[in-house]
Amino acid sequence: MKKLLSERLPEGTPEWHKDLVQLYEVGGSDSEAVVILDLTMPKFYALMDEQAAFREIIEQCRALSDAFWDSQGRLNLKNKEFNTPLWIFNMKNRRGWAEKSETRDEKLVRDMNIDELRNRIIKTAPGLIDKIPELKNWGQVVPIKE
Repeated sequence: MKKLLSERLPEGTPEWHKDLVQLYEVGGSDSEAVVILDLTMPKFYALMDEQAAFREIIEQCRALSDAFWDSQGRLNLKNKEFNTPLWIFNMKNRRGWAEKSETRDEKLVRDMNIDELRNRIIKTAPGLIDKIPELKNWGQVVPIKE
């Protein structure tokens, strides 16, 4: 088995980068990384948007964290003392897993006329009409009866 990434980082890797790799290797999260880096969440996300190198490091670290949590489930399949409900709850929060899928009684997009579709767009994403000029020319808005 390969050594941990934190043991294979090249000479001269900044300490903050090493600290992040060590954190995420054991399942760390962005909120914990923010504390290590002494940032706020908005500044963290701004750095992700503005600096490709930083974004690449965080994406690699997130993959390390995902792998850690996946391996916890895999390695403990037969361990009766493993807290499976806690692991499942954690994974639901991390990955957006759900027990059941919600079904809605909504009219399908393919069954809508153009005015109904435009109204649906306005209702779910009001600013979208202003950003896409072609949508403004769809004609008069007809309220959808629900």
